[in-house]
Amino acid sequence: LHASAQLYSVTSLSEEITPDLKSIQLDGMAQMLDVMGVYQHHDAVAGTGKQAVAEDYSRLLAMATATNNEAYSETLSQVVQQQTGLEAKNLQECYKFNSTFVDCPVNSYDMAEGDAMTVVVHNPSSIAYEFVQVAIPKKKFKVSLFFEGAAKFVTLDEDSVDIHCHEDAIFTGYRNQTTVPNCQLFAKVEVPSRQVKVLQLQLVGNLDQAEPQDMASDSIESPKSKLTFLGSDEEGLSFSMFNKETETENKFQFS
Repeated sequence: LHASAQLYSVTSLSEEITPDLKSIQLDGMAQMLDVMGVYQHHDAVAGTGKQAVAEDYSRLLAMATATNNEAYSETLSQVVQQQTGLEAKNLQECYKFNSTFVDCPVNSYDMAEGDAMTVVVHNPSSIAYEFVQVAIPKKKFKVSLFFEGAAKFVTLDEDSVDIHCHEDAIFTGYRNQTTVPNCQLFAKVEVPSRQVKVLQLQLVGNLDQAEPQDMASDSIESPKSKLTFLGSDEEGLSFSMFNKETETENKFQFS
């Protein structure tokens, strides 16, 4: 709701916005605001309503979200076309928590070597993003960023891209699960507050080619921090958290 409202406010000031798009935006916002009002009813807040009431609340929210997502996608498409000249129609979003690529649109496509997908990043917050994170099905992707001044995609150097992969479990049905390669791509791309950036991810190799898995490690890390498992004893599990920016380490324990 916040992201779409912010984007609609900015684009409504543009002379290039069409009456049809403005109408879609207003309809999407109206439905979202209506359902947010419903969700503030005491049965929704405290959970005191019957199961049928809770299911109806979920139905209303799903319908409003679907309507607003259509307006949000159409608005982002217009912004991308204005900035890059690219036609980005029918933009899709990752489902649920973006935990693995299975939740994302890339799971629906049979990508071959050299195929590319366009990723649109919208930052609705009041502070700049320093990194972009994307769930992908394989470790080998070349990342390019669209530069408006050059009016073209420019490939990012290897130091600006980091990809981590490990096997992750996903549920395929009641009490059924399987494993997939969970690869998370981190690109050092600054997205200013309330701005949109466009990336292009090109597959290197084929998705069905086996690739070496990351070795098991007692540490996991992000661009800004590193978490390390130190061991266990009768008092519990011990960890350390290292902040790469401040070069400080904090140790803690779960008992």
